[in-house]
Amino acid sequence: MTVITNIEDLRMLAKARVPLWHVYGDADDVGPWDENTGVDAERYQKLGGDITLIAKTTHHLFQPLLY
Repeated sequence: MTVITNIEDLRMLAKARVPLWHVYGDADDVGPWDENTGVDAERYQKLGGDITLIAKTTHHLFQPLLY
C-alpha cells in the first residue's frame, strides 16, 4: 500500500494548479491555526499554490445557521 503524506498531497495539488479555499474557526483551540491551517497554507503557497483563507469567529462553519 502506498502512503501519501499531507505535504505530498499539497505538492500534487499545487502542481495541478488547484486553488484551495479553507474556512477555519479562529476560536478553535482543539486545532489551533499555527499548528494546522497556518502550516498547510504556508506550505501550499511555498509550493506555488493559490489558497484563500476565510476566518470564522466561531468554531463551527454552520453555527449561525443552527441557532
